[in-house]
Amino acid sequence: MPISHSQTELKLAVARFLELSYSTDGTTTARLMREAGPVKLSVDHHGRASLDGRAGKVTFSAQEGLRELGMELRMADVSMHVDDQGLIQFTASFRFLRAASATTSGSIDVEKLITSCSGLICTAAKALVGAKQSRDRQLLEALQ
Repeated sequence: MPISHSQTELKLAVARFLELSYSTDGTTTARLMREAGPVKLSVDHHGRASLDGRAGKVTFSAQEGLRELGMELRMADVSMHVDDQGLIQFTASFRFLRAASATTSGSIDVEKLITSCSGLICTAAKALVGAKQSRDRQLLEALQ
């Protein structure tokens, strides 16, 4: 009997794969997610993953993410396009070990993605965003 996954679970898988890419190589992943143009994410049945675009390539293991999401994946292919405002439009196709398949599409705000993940680069980005917001509040208070 095939196991089905909701659209939310599929979109969460895409975000989780990007988070794992950031944890592996935050510098290259950040360049890929910030440079306008096409980006391709692929994951095979062993959990080997790659994120590839004009700004470079990151290879990483997605096994942990698949286990956390409860996915028995045969393959996943995600086509993304990053626009000039930092919004990622994506279409994802998933094939599962038990012959089921599913597709989803959506968008991801790059800044929110970077500051919501848990890797070292994400922690640093959160600190920078928090520091800027704090400075902005102080400046506004000083202007009043």
